[in-house]
Amino acid sequence: MAFMQCLFAVIANVASELLLKELSMPTDLINAAQYSLGLSVLLVGLCINKGGVQALGTDVFAPEAWRRLYGDPWMSSSIACLVVFGIVTAYFLRELSNVLKEIAGSGVIVLTALIDWVFLGLSACTPLGFEAVALGLAALGM
Repeated sequence: MAFMQCLFAVIANVASELLLKELSMPTDLINAAQYSLGLSVLLVGLCINKGGVQALGTDVFAPEAWRRLYGDPWMSSSIACLVVFGIVTAYFLRELSNVLKEIAGSGVIVLTALIDWVFLGLSACTPLGFEAVALGLAALGM
């Protein structure tokens, strides 16, 4: 499943860069199309996984599902951050390149880890986490 997610992300990033730079498609239109397609694929996947369209009524559109979502501040914050990240990424790709976007992503890894380890203390600095930060720093140093 992670491989499929990476594959879709690569295809979407390359397609976005092509549409933004070569065909001069408006950035907001690309965002709307990509988010709509992503939502559609997720809803179809949910229907297939849960056995039918009735899953939308019980798992997505039910009032209890929305209460659980609003009751979880971490999930709401995560959704808001990902929406902002998607919009910023589209404008970033319009002005720069996909490679620079990925390098900037390594800066996010480094900053997130350092803020967590130094200020928040929500997780410990593990060898794997330290390796991720070291690789991120190496990418930034290129």
